[in-house]
Amino acid sequence: MIKQIFKILILLMICLTINCSGNVTTDVGGSEAGNPPVPSQRELQGSVPESDSDSDSDFNTLIIKNADDTTGTASVNCLADTILVTPSSGEESLSSAIHDDCSFSIILNVGESYQISFELLGESVGLLTFESNSTVFDNSFFVVVEGDSPITLGLITLSDQTATAQTNPQVQND
Repeated sequence: MIKQIFKILILLMICLTINCSGNVTTDVGGSEAGNPPVPSQRELQGSVPESDSDSDSDFNTLIIKNADDTTGTASVNCLADTILVTPSSGEESLSSAIHDDCSFSIILNVGESYQISFELLGESVGLLTFESNSTVFDNSFFVVVEGDSPITLGLITLSDQTATAQTNPQVQND
């Protein structure tokens, strides 16, 4: 009799162990299911200059280099056609086409730091740099913090592979 009780107890312990270790839930989202909370997001917006065909020799060289062989022209009127946003966490970069009016808008996660660059026809035309404070060199990463309004960079100046924002994104983190 004691052997049977002992076997039943061992069987119950095994079943309990299996039940506890293989806990499968049908909850698929939300912090109540053990997932991290969905990060809040903030919009980044700005614009790049339109091309001045008389003065933008680098722009014209790039257009000619990448022109469609059949027509000899390319339909680009902005100094950049893509914004590329790279998180410092090593996650995959985000990219967004720059609109026909040369403006851009992209949604970024709050709490993440990013590096922003601009491309024209697949080639880099500028890495966004800004002054982080007056005692150190320029910086190319900035952190997105909570805020009620979009981060507005204003008009981006592109020169010698450097992009400079009209408004420093860090001053909008206060």
